Amino acid sequence: MPKNYRTVFGLLLILSGSLLMLQRLGIIGGRGEDAVFTVIYGISFLYFASMYQGDRSRWWAALVAFIMLGGALGNLFEIFLPGRGGQYTGSLVLFLIGLGFLTVYLSNRMLWWAIIPSGALFSLSTLTLVDELPNQLAFESAGILFIGLGLTFLVLYFLRVDGPRLLWAIYPAAALFIFGLFIGFEEGQLWDYIWPSLIVILGIYFVVGSLRRAQDA
Repeated sequence: MPKNYRTVFGLLLILSGSLLMLQRLGIIGGRGEDAVFTVIYGISFLYFASMYQGDRSRWWAALVAFIMLGGALGNLFEIFLPGRGGQYTGSLVLFLIGLGFLTVYLSNRMLWWAIIPSGALFSLSTLTLVDELPNQLAFESAGILFIGLGLTFLVLYFLRVDGPRLLWAIYPAAALFIFGLFIGFEEGQLWDYIWPSLIVILGIYFVVGSLRRAQDA
């Protein structure tokens, strides 16, 4: 990886800005424009990925790399699957950015906060994908976002940071999960699903707590 990464990044910005200007002037467009930006995104992905690989303390480089990868794949979909691939481009880009935040956490377990935007983006990615598919379930897709956020905080609840667990996370986890169920199911059907779900969650809580106490003993 080159040491003068600021210079390379600056040159990439200059190239991107110049291409945008050419696009506004009508000099380039269509597939040619998509191909050029795909190359820029691809080079940027490789560059920032190599930067992160060379120095894991630069966790932000992993995040930028996944954003660039999302841009490159999104443009490839537009080139090779015009009118069809674009339906899932947004979901893919959101998923890859979420994967970038997850990589940030995996690079340094003290950066536990990265799990929150990661889970939020995974939830948005799922929501976007479900909205593009034929809805065969009696479930409002907006509930997916809040259920996903609830599961994200539930993951935080089981994490340990310097020994102690993030016990506070169980409260937003429960609130978001229940709110997601309220939104997702119609009023008449809600309690047919929410009570069994709450009973299952409560049972999991006691079982996991019992196993952890037995392990600590």
